[in-house]
Amino acid sequence: MIDYSVAPKPNPRDREAAPKYYGTAQCQGIINLSQFAQHIATHGCVYKRADIAAVLTMAVDCLKEMLLNGYKVELGDMGAFYISLSSAGTVTPKDYNPIHHVKAVNVNWERGVNFLNLKKEAEFNLVTIRAYQKKMLAAVKNGETVVNLVEEEKEEETGGEDLTA
Repeated sequence: MIDYSVAPKPNPRDREAAPKYYGTAQCQGIINLSQFAQHIATHGCVYKRADIAAVLTMAVDCLKEMLLNGYKVELGDMGAFYISLSSAGTVTPKDYNPIHHVKAVNVNWERGVNFLNLKKEAEFNLVTIRAYQKKMLAAVKNGETVVNLVEEEKEEETGGEDLTA
């Protein structure tokens, strides 16, 4: 189940245009390597969590090693990983020095077959936007029983003008 919220976002190319509403996925939490290995072990696997965690850790180390050695690494249905560079340009090829001109070495992922169309398998669940969740949590902690999100939203959008007059 994918939790999502809908919130307005301004058009960065046209600040005068009315904002449009966009969906944003909301993360349920973070699963670390050990927890992920335990999850794999619960799927009828003959290996224990520690064995799976060790293989995953080694896979990460080896993936990094192969990428730094110039390989594109294909991992079956997961997809492929490869390196790309972000760099500054030079006037001539002779002027180009990777030590000075490469700004970042990026790892790219080409989605494999199992990740090409997640939308058709996804189920969506609408949740409150994070800003409202924070306001409601603060109200609960302060012992408040009512939170007027509508009025607060109007004040924020208009810079605090009273829209009720």
